[in-house]
Amino acid sequence: MASHITDASAVGSKVKFECKEPNEQFESGVASMSAQCSATGRWNTAPTQCTEGCGAPPFLENAILTEVNTSHGQIAEYECQRGFLFSSGLRRLRITCRSEGKWDPDTPGNCLDTYCDKLADIKEAELNTTSTVYGTAVEISCNPGYYLEGGSSSVVLVCQDDLQWSRNLSHCLAVECRSPPSVVHSTQHGSSVTLFSNVTYECDGDYRHEDGYTSKTTTCQTDGEWSQVSMSCGHLRCPPVPEISNANPNTRLSLLQTTVNYTCYDGFKFPHGLRHKTARCNGHAWNVESSGDGCNCRIVESCTLIDFHFVIFSVLHCPKLDLSSIQHVNTSQTAYGTYVEMMCKPGFLLDEEEQITVVHCTSSGLWSSQNQCKAIVCPDIIQVDGKIVDSLNVHPGAEVNISCHESAILSTKRSHMIVRCLENGKWNQGIPDCIEKSRSKTVIEPVEASGSDLIGVVAGLLVGFLLLFIFAIDAPAIARDCKTLRENVRGRHN
Repeated sequence: MASHITDASAVGSKVKFECKEPNEQFESGVASMSAQCSATGRWNTAPTQCTEGCGAPPFLENAILTEVNTSHGQIAEYECQRGFLFSSGLRRLRITCRSEGKWDPDTPGNCLDTYCDKLADIKEAELNTTSTVYGTAVEISCNPGYYLEGGSSSVVLVCQDDLQWSRNLSHCLAVECRSPPSVVHSTQHGSSVTLFSNVTYECDGDYRHEDGYTSKTTTCQTDGEWSQVSMSCGHLRCPPVPEISNANPNTRLSLLQTTVNYTCYDGFKFPHGLRHKTARCNGHAWNVESSGDGCNCRIVESCTLIDFHFVIFSVLHCPKLDLSSIQHVNTSQTAYGTYVEMMCKPGFLLDEEEQITVVHCTSSGLWSSQNQCKAIVCPDIIQVDGKIVDSLNVHPGAEVNISCHESAILSTKRSHMIVRCLENGKWNQGIPDCIEKSRSKTVIEPVEASGSDLIGVVAGLLVGFLLLFIFAIDAPAIARDCKTLRENVRGRHN
């Protein structure tokens, strides 16, 4: 200990005492102190011994010092930061400076992380994290088709100061659809409104859905709506068969897929030069126009009367051939008697499944064969007895999946099968039927007829030469016949 005395003999003089070692201090906890001579001749305070102090208190992670006194018998107080606690579970801790210059306890321990309770498993939900440390935000999202109470699909929970989650969460609720729609003229199978439940509508008797199927299924989706809300069963038929002037239809039926062939009266043709036209009922309409001059059969005059003795025949031509699907023709002539050799482009075939044919222009102004090159497609597979397919205009190489409804099975005893369209326009195997699971049917292999038009070509040639011979020997008689024909035609229109 050292002292500095200004005037030790005088009343009022002061003495300053300092500890020699830097880490020493008086018992009061200070490193220096002063004493003053009072009027009584005594010092007003007596210095104590210098002893070694405790020094700075130890550093604790995640804690701050709220009170510090390093003197003997004094304390230092720590407080854990938010979200942390001492191992004892307390947020505050005090240590004491002992006379021997040590803190007690000398290793109080750090402030540790705190945790909320683990969240209970929530069915049909996903968590973005599994951490439960104080301050953690956990987002809970219900799976598609499920929602939380209140209607939202997700929520965020936070681990708070009191180590409790910010809200309670029980479970995700399944979406439910409204009552399934009612469809007249049908039998409804199923009534559940829960997520992914199915309701099937089977049309009664000969009723069909708009696309031609006998049954359709709707499913309750994740948005709470049915997959198909507009369905109806009705008789699929077209309006009455269209009327075409100067032509006769071969049928008056107007049911789905009905084909009507029109044939012009003798002496009449369609504007494109043919006597025949085909219409088909596609469910609600016919695929042919029946109004306007370009749609009707018109008079065809093949001879012109000059006077009572002479008749001049105009050169008869057949319609121009459609070359869009023809790769090669040997001539572009269309006059009567012309022979044309045609070869189809790759991917096209004639009706007889051949690529090359010979036609000639006949005396009727038509080609000896109306057989034209057509794109190769496999035959349509029509929906029958619940068969579910999509096979319209299927080209070679394409595959079609054929399956039945749940109450039926293919006649091949399989639940479904794949058929492939071959290069010749035929399916690679027979098309089976859908039958009830309690009975079976025999697969019927489709058979297509084939033939040749050689006989027709020869017959056309003979008729042409015969007409030329008759004209050569009896021109006046032919003139009279033309006049009669013309008068008959005019009489029919009058």
